[in-house]
Amino acid sequence: MVRRTIEEVCKDKGATGKNLKERIASLGTVMTLPAALLAAMNELRLLGNDAAHVDASNYDNISSQEAAVAVMLAKEIVKAGYQYDKLLGALSSLRRDADNL
Repeated sequence: MVRRTIEEVCKDKGATGKNLKERIASLGTVMTLPAALLAAMNELRLLGNDAAHVDASNYDNISSQEAAVAVMLAKEIVKAGYQYDKLLGALSSLRRDADNL
């Protein structure tokens, strides 16, 4: 689910690349994200790889704590990609309105 969220953010923001790793790298060029969140996206991508492949040896080692942290990071990625842009746009609009008075 977390990996799918990352894939959808990349798609929605127009990130390009032949695989998710490349699209995450591209995402950093089409939207403002802290480097730490981009790095976390790659970690979540790898965790998602393990979850997607039931035969992967690491799949059984993914703890509920790792899953919870992954969900929290996904929420922060969505906030950075959507909520912060909306808030910054609202602030800019208020400034423009004040300048026009």
